[in-house]
Amino acid sequence: MIKKTCGDSGGLNAHGEPCGQTKDLAPENGLCSYHDPNRSEAARERSRRAADEWHEAVLDAKGAREAPPPPRSFADVTRSYAWLSWAVQNKVIPPAAANSSRASLREFERTLRIEERLRELEAALRKAGVKL
Repeated sequence: MIKKTCGDSGGLNAHGEPCGQTKDLAPENGLCSYHDPNRSEAARERSRRAADEWHEAVLDAKGAREAPPPPRSFADVTRSYAWLSWAVQNKVIPPAAANSSRASLREFERTLRIEERLRELEAALRKAGVKL
């Protein structure tokens, strides 16, 4: 006997193929809880909660909670770069997330350099007697 699947009743996966779920099919329409319009929002919420719990457990297990605080100085930027490298190597965060964070850190670093240069220029102007 071949088991009935959600796909037999029209449920499709993300690739547009018939859903292969065989458990928890609704007796009235044969769809799994994810594809059944009467139950899909509750199923998505359960899935979101489970993913959040899994994510929290991974963060705890892999030491991701040790991420440095938001940077405020060049030293903080360096510390953040080092943590991102560690986090990718240890599969705490995906490389794409690290690349996005590195781009933000580079922008912050540029801003720090501009602020530093402005302070130098202001000091030179004050030394020359210009009131700011």
